[in-house]
Amino acid sequence: MCSCMNEVAHLREQRGLSQGELATLAGISQAQLSRIEAGLIDRPSFETVRKLAAALRTRPEKLFPAPDGASA
Repeated sequence: MCSCMNEVAHLREQRGLSQGELATLAGISQAQLSRIEAGLIDRPSFETVRKLAAALRTRPEKLFPAPDGASA
């Protein structure tokens, strides 16, 4: 399980957004966002990561960093 769900939830809460609000901004379902934050979706598609990053005003790699030892 990756720590990415913690970063998504952290940034969402930092920006004062509910899961529903972020899901709407990102154009994904609230159920999908909930599963990502809970770690049930370990590797969301790049398109989903891009949408979340745009909605949270950050870079995709901040939400889902490369595993230790992997080069970017």
